[in-house]
Amino acid sequence: MDNLNNIGLSDGIIKSIKIFGNEAEIVIEKWNAKILKLIFEECWRLKDRQSTEQEIGDISILKKSDLLDELIADILKGGGTREEVAEAVQVTFYEPADNRIILEIVANSVRTQEVEL
Repeated sequence: MDNLNNIGLSDGIIKSIKIFGNEAEIVIEKWNAKILKLIFEECWRLKDRQSTEQEIGDISILKKSDLLDELIADILKGGGTREEVAEAVQVTFYEPADNRIILEIVANSVRTQEVEL
């Protein structure tokens, strides 16, 4: 997931969010008009705060957060174990003007795919 900081998402715009089974697909139009798909695999949580058509200011990748703690508590309540979500991290997208959170995703991994127009 650390590679997300190196692919130039700042100043991009979130174009769409789709969920397929346990995957979340986020389509971003980068600052240079290239389209990039982020496919979050084994997506456990997605909190969207009207992020579509929002500009991305920054992103953070967290291995410890309230959202991850909430997920672990739900897994344990359901009879699961911490090992089920041991690889999960939280990716948070922020809006540039006031650093407001616009999208939070908890997933085990992400792969990127450039899209041809």
